[in-house]
Amino acid sequence: MNTCRFCKEYGDNLIHYGTRHYAHAACGLKAKGVAFFDSLTDWQCTRFPYAAAVKAGPGVAADLALRCERYRVTEKAREQEQA
Repeated sequence: MNTCRFCKEYGDNLIHYGTRHYAHAACGLKAKGVAFFDSLTDWQCTRFPYAAAVKAGPGVAADLALRCERYRVTEKAREQEQA
């Protein structure tokens, strides 16, 4: 079982954000702010708990939404290239 790097509690709903680094969504945002998203892939951002981002503030939620949209646009372009 993994522990949150910031609060040191065990949990099943941890986000893997680096080599052997795990954190709760709220803990990562509290500790690093929007920079926490920089340690996630775009795919991980699309699966990030949006409620935690909204709770952290409207700017955080907006940044997450932009990153998710960028991922969707990139994936759509990739699919069109393959077709």
